[in-house]
Amino acid sequence: MSQGGVDNNLDRNVTTETLTPAWAKLWDLINQILRGKINVVADSTFTLTAGATTSTLTDERIGPKTLIKFMPTTSAAATAAGTIYVTNRLRGSATVNHASAAATTQTFVVGFLG
Repeated sequence: MSQGGVDNNLDRNVTTETLTPAWAKLWDLINQILRGKINVVADSTFTLTAGATTSTLTDERIGPKTLIKFMPTTSAAATAAGTIYVTNRLRGSATVNHASAAATTQTFVVGFLG
C-alpha cells in the first residue's frame, strides 16, 4: 500500500507467468505507472533568445495541454529560470516568456508530459 492507504498494485493473484507475453508487458507497464514511474523523457535542449523577452520552443510533442518542464544546464539559465512562463501552447510549439538578457548560454533541458 502507498501513502494514504491506496493500493497501487493491481490484483495480486495475477502474475506475469499467467499472461501471454504481450499482456504481461502491459500488466507490468500499468503497475509501474501506478507506482509513479511514467518515464517522462527530457531529451531536448532549448536556449533562450538573447536580448529578447520571448523565445519559441518547437517540438512535435507539444500540444495545447502539454506540461513543459525546464531544467537549467548553465548558470545563466539558472538565473533566468525564475522568470520563465509559457504561453500559446499549440500543436508543435509554445511561446516561452522570460526576462531579457544578453547571455547566449541560457540553455535548458526540456521535458514534456501530455
